Amino acid sequence: MNDEIDYAREIINSIDEKMAKLFEERMHAVETVYKYKKKHGLPIHDEERENKVIEINTGKIQDEEIKGYYTEYIKKVTSLSRAYQYKLQNGLKVAYCGVEGAFAHIATGKIFPNAQAVSYHDFNLAYDAVVNGECDAVVLPIENSYAGEVGQVIDLIFSGGLYVNGIYELEICQNLLGIESATCDDIKKVISHPQALSQCNEYLKLREYEVEEC
Repeated sequence: MNDEIDYAREIINSIDEKMAKLFEERMHAVETVYKYKKKHGLPIHDEERENKVIEINTGKIQDEEIKGYYTEYIKKVTSLSRAYQYKLQNGLKVAYCGVEGAFAHIATGKIFPNAQAVSYHDFNLAYDAVVNGECDAVVLPIENSYAGEVGQVIDLIFSGGLYVNGIYELEICQNLLGIESATCDDIKKVISHPQALSQCNEYLKLREYEVEEC
């Protein structure tokens, strides 16, 4: 490797280490601010104060070429501070795709037993809920031992800006539901979610059922 770039990377690594410690200190101070606001009934979002913080900090940058980048950086820091205060106020909010009782909902409850689980209609909306600061984390299915990878989620992992912080294995049990007194021989067509049909493909083929995605 080039000595010049190695040296530059050493500087970056050293600065990043210091910034990580300072970020922790800042967020601890933000927690103190939140407790004060809570005690005195003050709103979390103080736009005037945030704008002042952005103005003061941007003014400390001497290099005009990078000043605009720092403005965006400090805006993000204030946004994260606000999000942390909302988390302290409302508790951890975790997004998932599906309805209450869905496998993602079950997994969310096992991974984050004390969090507020928030339902979204599709994978993209659940993912974007974290990107946009509506939720703190998202639980999404990556793969199934029968159906393989969940393509849409894999695309989000590689194209989005969020990180995989952990992987949880959940035993899946599908149930074939019908009207009272119906038997397996009475059934002609099975209607279900595409993923569920894929997971049960071997059984469905064995029974020679017609399938319909819904």
